[in-house]
Amino acid sequence: MISVIVTCYNYGHFLMETLQSIKDQSFSDWECIVVDSGSTDNSGDVVKQFEKSDKRFKYIFKADEGVSAARNAGLKICKGEYIQFIDGDDQIEVNKLQSQVDAFSKNPKADIIYGDVRFYDNGNKDVLRTSLKGDKPDNWMPRISGSGDVVFQLLKRFNFLVTLSPLLKRSVIAKTGGFNESIPALEDWDFWQRCALSNFYFHFNQSENDLSLVRVHEASLSKRRELMLLGNFYLLRYRINDSSVHIKDKLFFLFKYVELFWDTAFSGNKLPRSGFILFALCALFFPFWILIKLYRLR
Repeated sequence: MISVIVTCYNYGHFLMETLQSIKDQSFSDWECIVVDSGSTDNSGDVVKQFEKSDKRFKYIFKADEGVSAARNAGLKICKGEYIQFIDGDDQIEVNKLQSQVDAFSKNPKADIIYGDVRFYDNGNKDVLRTSLKGDKPDNWMPRISGSGDVVFQLLKRFNFLVTLSPLLKRSVIAKTGGFNESIPALEDWDFWQRCALSNFYFHFNQSENDLSLVRVHEASLSKRRELMLLGNFYLLRYRINDSSVHIKDKLFFLFKYVELFWDTAFSGNKLPRSGFILFALCALFFPFWILIKLYRLR
């Protein structure tokens, strides 16, 4: 069985399409747990309509403690052998679950199966693009299969796995402990990095009608620049302090940290408390970069 965990906060106007895309799946052995993080709109009413007609749906209402806490709440009660995450404004094509379950059967060493993703602007679902802003070449997303450093070296540079693209074995959650609830944004990027560092095997799979569809709208988290910046700082700090990260990769994350610190004009209110300490440490490792930046300010 697949446990589909849907997270929602005031997405009642999108939720109908999201849940219908799950109900329409060609693979039928699933449960869908909708975790509502304190919505004040009609989200609960939408889910209860599905609950009445299909016992595979379950609705949970909890206080808003962030999307990571919502996903972890769903993980605590789910029963499936496989886990699928979906945000309450996105959808999956009709063959997504079946395609990836079949891929697990054909690739028994795989822990995480992922596929292609498409983005679209709200209200314009007929026009799909391969990247969030449509500013990348169509082949920007790596289609690789592998584990450990092969995957981590890509994931350390950019997140090519949107939250709903992968289907993962339950054992992945048991080892990683789920999502880090202290990261305000980019928590999925942190999670996939930790999966790579834990040597889980990622497998790319593509079939017909199995796309993950990401809706882009004004309330999307990706539109909240300051929150994304803060999440980036937290993520970099965690990798710098991560004992499982090789020293050469720590230096990479340290450099990215100081670069981001500089680009935000030393805005301390956007940083963890250790921000200035890490910046000073960066000055020791990258003195020439600091000098060049200071020279260009003249």
